[in-house]
Amino acid sequence: MGELSLYRPVLPFVTVMSREEQVIKQALGEIEKREGEIECCSDLMDFNFTDYYQRDMGKELKFCFAVLSDLQNPFNLAARKILSNKIESLLAKTSQVAVTRPVNIDPGYISELQLVLASTKFAPHRLAVGEGIWAEVTMLYQNGGWQELPWSYPSYSTEESKKFFKSARKLVLRKLASKSLRRKTGG
Repeated sequence: MGELSLYRPVLPFVTVMSREEQVIKQALGEIEKREGEIECCSDLMDFNFTDYYQRDMGKELKFCFAVLSDLQNPFNLAARKILSNKIESLLAKTSQVAVTRPVNIDPGYISELQLVLASTKFAPHRLAVGEGIWAEVTMLYQNGGWQELPWSYPSYSTEESKKFFKSARKLVLRKLASKSLRRKTGG
């Protein structure tokens, strides 16, 4: 029989997409109010991979990744997706952008070996994590870099995205090492 082990904490992140940079900033501000400080953000990138979002969000979409500062329990993912949906609804009501959906927010987390995303949509490769939310491993860290999987979204598979998440993974490792050191020294 295998031994049970505790889950290691993970570093939460969000992907925020809109056609308006100001709406992205508002979304990041709402996330910080509710989830805590953002440690780092990627540059804004063009979302030109699919027209899936155009009907609700318009054209010329931009997106960025934002990594939060504090490690969390991976089981927070479902609650974080529900929160991101609430923030999207809030900004849809208060934003001056003339589209149905001014912002898309996708929460996830980074561990030493996985980049995991939450979704409200079922797919064969996704697992239920509670409250109508599903999770998928979007990329694996192997052989010194992030490797996409057959279902990985193209926006995560770019070299620029992988480079950002490689840096974010280093943050995870530093924070885990620091947490372990504090536990050993009683600090």
